[in-house]
Amino acid sequence: MQFSSVALLSALIMLILIPGCAEQPPERQPPSFMNTTSKVASQQALQPAPALNKTPLDIADKKGFLRELLNNRPDAGKMKAVYSLDYSGGALGRTTGTYTIYSLNGMERMDTLISVGDTPFGGGGIETSIYVLAGGTYTCVNFFGTQCYDMNLPTDNQSIGNMAEERSASLNATLGEMEITDAYRMKVSNFDAYCFEMVSGNGPGQDNCFTSDGMPALFTSASEQGTIRMVLTYYGTDVVESDFALPAAPQPMPDVTESALGVG
Repeated sequence: MQFSSVALLSALIMLILIPGCAEQPPERQPPSFMNTTSKVASQQALQPAPALNKTPLDIADKKGFLRELLNNRPDAGKMKAVYSLDYSGGALGRTTGTYTIYSLNGMERMDTLISVGDTPFGGGGIETSIYVLAGGTYTCVNFFGTQCYDMNLPTDNQSIGNMAEERSASLNATLGEMEITDAYRMKVSNFDAYCFEMVSGNGPGQDNCFTSDGMPALFTSASEQGTIRMVLTYYGTDVVESDFALPAAPQPMPDVTESALGVG
């Protein structure tokens, strides 16, 4: 799975800010998404879906059909999609969370809520958001309070790409090197989806499912490094302009290099 450089920069900023935030006075309460009710709901949402009936996809050119799906683009004029994320393996153990995409009239917003193993806060999460607006691109971190930063990107390079778009682009670019071992239709979180089990000579096997309009519905991949699972849980048009209001006044972007080195 690939992530945009801007998203990675936002994550790095989050990691830099966490130590200072964690030293806040004890009377400050964690954000609402870290309460017991939110955690239970998140854990329930991440439970694997029960085995569903698979209808074989009777198409001779399965790779060509998949490429057509990848070249489809969901209507981004008004769209919201929510994914559950689950990664196990590596030094951090199991990482779970949700990823939400908002799109409305050229504005974009991507929220990531991640819980890494048993954190000092009892398995609570850290939430980051990226807003692509007419006035600029901003990243916000919600961890014992909310801070927003102006990412100061060129106005002609505002599009940062969401995880679903990057998943489709990555698969499209490598499809020629992959072999489809099985193809079928099934429901993913009540969405009708076309699914493809695939292998590559120089990479782990993976499952990819897409809706008829090309929206990624399921991605799983397993290797010695770990297992990744990304599942579409909501896809619709429940989005309004207020979803793109920054939760805090933006500050200048901190110097990531100096902060990471402890300088300044």
